[in-house]
Amino acid sequence: GYNYVISIEHEDRDFEKTEDLVKRGFLLSRDILRPYIK
Repeated sequence: GYNYVISIEHEDRDFEKTEDLVKRGFLLSRDILRPYIK
């Protein structure tokens, strides 16, 4: 797995409308990337 720093940026305006959507976007990113990260 990947064992270094990773940066996730929101570039989808659909996930920027509310703070809850921003958080959801980060959680979705985390869940998708989790199998590749130690």
